[in-house]
Order: sequence, then structure tokens, then C-alpha cells
Amino acid sequence: MFRLVGSLICLVTLGAGCTSHSSLQITRQYIASYDEVFRRIPIEAKKCSMTLKKSDQAAGTIVLNANRTMDKILTSSLLNMFAGDEVIVKVQRLDPLTTSIWIDSKARGQIGMDLGRTKRNVSSLANVLDSVWAQADSTTERGAKRTSD
Repeated sequence: MFRLVGSLICLVTLGAGCTSHSSLQITRQYIASYDEVFRRIPIEAKKCSMTLKKSDQAAGTIVLNANRTMDKILTSSLLNMFAGDEVIVKVQRLDPLTTSIWIDSKARGQIGMDLGRTKRNVSSLANVLDSVWAQADSTTERGAKRTSD
């Protein structure tokens, strides 16, 4: 009986797999227009072995597929070898020339630890984008200050 239940749990886990988000999420503010960010990220992501899955400019989201073969082999998850990882990029217009970008990664079909693979997805994309655009000073105040008169 216990063997049957254990086998069923194992089968369900192998079939469905797990989805785990990276423990590292990065937010950057770049001196780049909103439209430029949506145009360039799919191009620049290719440098990290990532391809565009979907892009929704109205919602401010870009989803990339990360297919880094060596990382998949090292973590030895058969499901993840086929499913790959998703890199989620959320984009927000701060002003006409400044855009905020938030990057996260999730492993699809991962069973067990990913040995830092999703962190590498996030940091490698952030490093590539850092080489493309200058970062805006996040301490710059925008708008008028409130005063109590």
C-alpha cells in the first residue's frame, strides 16, 4: 500500500514537476525609453542564450526562454531539460527617458535544487543590459515637493 502511494506521488511529481522562482530578483533603472527597452531586450537576451517567448508592451511584460544546456545538464533535471527556464522582465516607464526593469527567473519542471541556475539567468541578463544602457540615479527626486503652508 505504502509503495503504491509512494509510486503515485513520484509519478505525479515527475509529470508535473515543480516551478521555483529565483532567490535573486534585480531591479534597475535605465536611461532608455520604454519603446527602446521592448525593442532591444529580445536582441540583447540572445547573448545569454535566451529567446523571446512573449512580449506585451501594454502590460509591461517580457517573457524569455532560457536554454543554457550546460546548466541543465549540471542540475540533471530531465523535465527541466525539456521545459527550460523562464525569465520574466517587468518594465515600467518612469518618465519619457527613464525606464525601470525588474528581472526574475523561474525553473519549469525542476525537481530538487537548481544549483544557482535561475540566479545566473537573472544576473547574466542584468549584466548584458548594464552594458547597453546607463543606469539612472535612483535617488533623483521627481516632481514637486510637498510643503505645508
